[in-house]
Amino acid sequence: MSFSVRVLGIVVALVGSPAPVEVDDAQLVMRWRAPPSCPDAIAVRERWTSAMGGAAALVRVHGEVTQLAEDAWSLRLEIAGPAGSGTRELVGRSCAALVEAAAAVVGIVARGSADGTTNEPVAPPGPVGAPAPVPRPPPTQPTTPAAVRPRAAPPGPSRRGPGWFVGVDAGLDVGLLPALGATLAARVGPSWRRIRVSLGALHAIDRSRASDAVRGSFALTAAQLAVAVPIRWRALVVAPAVGVELGLVRAEGSGVPITHVHRHLWVAVEGALELDWRFAGGWSLGGRIAAVVPMRPWEFAIGDDRLGRIGPVGGRFGLALGYESPAALRIPAAGGQR
Repeated sequence: MSFSVRVLGIVVALVGSPAPVEVDDAQLVMRWRAPPSCPDAIAVRERWTSAMGGAAALVRVHGEVTQLAEDAWSLRLEIAGPAGSGTRELVGRSCAALVEAAAAVVGIVARGSADGTTNEPVAPPGPVGAPAPVPRPPPTQPTTPAAVRPRAAPPGPSRRGPGWFVGVDAGLDVGLLPALGATLAARVGPSWRRIRVSLGALHAIDRSRASDAVRGSFALTAAQLAVAVPIRWRALVVAPAVGVELGLVRAEGSGVPITHVHRHLWVAVEGALELDWRFAGGWSLGGRIAAVVPMRPWEFAIGDDRLGRIGPVGGRFGLALGYESPAALRIPAAGGQR
């Protein structure tokens, strides 16, 4: 078996997937496209050639790897050889595991005869991530009739189900309530790779003082609905978002000797930008800044004493802590998820 390898071209783009690498020898014609973190074409060729078990037939393979998430990879395998031709799509938790699983498929196709039979029964590839079956060379003088192996139907296309996102924000309001207000918010909702929908609750407290005789305090409680578009780059996530708030502002002013309490409907539109750093799996820590536009400004006064005013626009900033579970991969042929 010859180990000479002729690399026809490797072109790596600055943005996007790298160009395919073609490897051609007497047994294996291979075209390989994968991210830089995957095994290179030479290592893949040696593993797949070893799985062929010394078969003299020519096998043509086109493999393309796509990273779906941090721990989810997909390999599309187009293969043609003595046992037939077809397309398989494998899903695994690492690129190296996909290469091992594909080696079993290459070995099965290479050891087939021209009429679709094999010299010995060959076990199908196991689940991705499990050790690949070790190919054995065919016997020189088989003593049993050749077993006919029916061609397995290719699995159906995989689909992505949503993951989940949970977050807690703590910060300050500026220009919304009459003075600087402390805020606390919680969010939860489904999350895909390119979109995140969250439903949350916000509570803000602001205490202001107009004079020695009159004091005022404000509290805001609202529900939030937001849609974010995460932009992921390694461990960093930038997520611009838009949302709406619906709630109630409670204003309380105390003078001598009467206490006044007013309630005001709160409706606002929010535009936010969140920058997170991911660590320890799905956890993230970062900062969040938002511009909030109330639908109706409002002023609270006791007689001639003005205690505060809700302005036409304000800002909100603070820290954000969250956890995001990855989106699930649904494979109809297997009836489960990975």
